[in-house]
Amino acid sequence: MSNSVNILVFLSENSDKNLFKEYVFKLDKKIIDVKNSILEDLKSKSNTMNLSKDNYNYIDLDNITEKIYKDFGKLFFSNGVLPIIFDNYKLSEFTIENRTFHFLAIPKVNNINNKQFSKPSGVLKKVIHEQNNKKNEFVFDNNDFPPLGK
Repeated sequence: MSNSVNILVFLSENSDKNLFKEYVFKLDKKIIDVKNSILEDLKSKSNTMNLSKDNYNYIDLDNITEKIYKDFGKLFFSNGVLPIIFDNYKLSEFTIENRTFHFLAIPKVNNINNKQFSKPSGVLKKVIHEQNNKKNEFVFDNNDFPPLGK
């Protein structure tokens, strides 16, 4: 299929990598869409596997492709887990058509949207308070501008 790439997804079971499924994705797909497609398939087949549907809501993709494809003017998939910042990039920004990639799917729970950020306390609160109350005036200090020469 032109204008697409093949992605073979593996799952790790007892330190063995077993082929889960082979996908064909168009180059205009975002990485997050690829991950969500794989995640849906994982959840639908979790009854036959040792995965619980409620245990994960996100997957990491670990690049286990033997050959690293580097194309001029494009990003590339290095070996290891793809950073989460790649999620909003399209496949076309990483590769050209008719390539095959091997990824190990790592199901996990992503709590990024559920994090509760607490208010700063202690020393951090004091520093923030001092910065907020600091006037924006220029203070001339001779030590900052030593005399030139001599």
